[in-house]
Amino acid sequence: MKVNSSLQSRSRRAVLMAGAASAATWAMPRPALSQGAPRQAHTLGVILSSTGPFAVLGQLATKGAQLRVDQVNAAGGINGNMLVLEVVDIKSDPQTTVSGARSLLSKKIVGLIGPESTALGTGVIPLVNAAKIPNVSLQGGIDLTGDHGYVFGVQITGSVVVKATINHMKARGIKKIGYFSTSDALGQAGDKFGLPLFQEAGIEIVGGKQTIDPAGTDYSTQLAAVRASGAESVFLWGTAAPAIIAAKGFKSQRMPGNLYLLNLTIAQISAMGDAADVVLVAQTKATVYDQLPADDPIAARLKPFVEAATKANVPIDTFSAAGYGAVVVFEDAIRKVGPDPEKIYQLWNSGYEPPTTVARMRWDSRVHLGFNPMDAVITSVDPKTLKFRVSR
Repeated sequence: MKVNSSLQSRSRRAVLMAGAASAATWAMPRPALSQGAPRQAHTLGVILSSTGPFAVLGQLATKGAQLRVDQVNAAGGINGNMLVLEVVDIKSDPQTTVSGARSLLSKKIVGLIGPESTALGTGVIPLVNAAKIPNVSLQGGIDLTGDHGYVFGVQITGSVVVKATINHMKARGIKKIGYFSTSDALGQAGDKFGLPLFQEAGIEIVGGKQTIDPAGTDYSTQLAAVRASGAESVFLWGTAAPAIIAAKGFKSQRMPGNLYLLNLTIAQISAMGDAADVVLVAQTKATVYDQLPADDPIAARLKPFVEAATKANVPIDTFSAAGYGAVVVFEDAIRKVGPDPEKIYQLWNSGYEPPTTVARMRWDSRVHLGFNPMDAVITSVDPKTLKFRVSR
């Protein structure tokens, strides 16, 4: 599937008239489009799932990205050049993700956005590094560093989620938990980056680490095992369908405490039904934007996205905000150094504060994500209104 927001199909005269009309709304004067330089599209490749288990995340991210592209193009593009998204449905499948990335990287693209999960993204890293094309990943399972080369991130990371979760658990006096992780690459990242954080914080993992099949349909055996071991709550390093299944099992078995999740979307809440009231999740403040105090540093960052999403009827969610923010970061880089992929990489790798939507970040040669932990918030769910609320 291709999402093409450009005006290439119009005649040159129509393009010039559209550019002149939109230029009248700009705050700063721009050179007339007839002064010589031919118009060209700045293409961003997008690898996100519109089908399969991760579609609940990928579809939101795609909508957010397209929302920002539409805004940029409606204002005349970047120096008169339109932004274009070329989107490949990676079908929630690691092999399709790799083939989709390889196809896009063989074309003339400025950069790559996606994928939405660590379970899908590990095979992309060597490809973008070989092609020397900057990649804004929307995964959060691993903390991206300079070792990941051309891959940068704008999503809340699993380690930030775990740190916020630990603080919340300690405030509630929770000392023993059950720990679940999926058997795919996402779960393996959790075992490497997340599990040690609980252990270092002095929170005991009881019943042993429980590995669950991401394609499974029943986790009652694992839930029963940690309950018998004295778990006061459960943390699940997994997403999409496993989160839904775990929540329903947690509710039906009347497990003590809460089920803490890695991430959560409105679509997942709907699928959980009344079991949604047992879950807590540390996430970005996009989901509780209307509950933020006026002086919250993220409120101003979120405002343009929230206003545009509300007007366009795009769900306001961590992933739609991340997709929107990924385009904003590329847009900012193109305005600063042009559409040359290598110059964009050098900009990001040399001490850059990306104008991301959901958090304050800083990228440099060592840190390629750098999500500020203060910009995460623990949320609960009202299953009747399908809205998140800040959990105290």
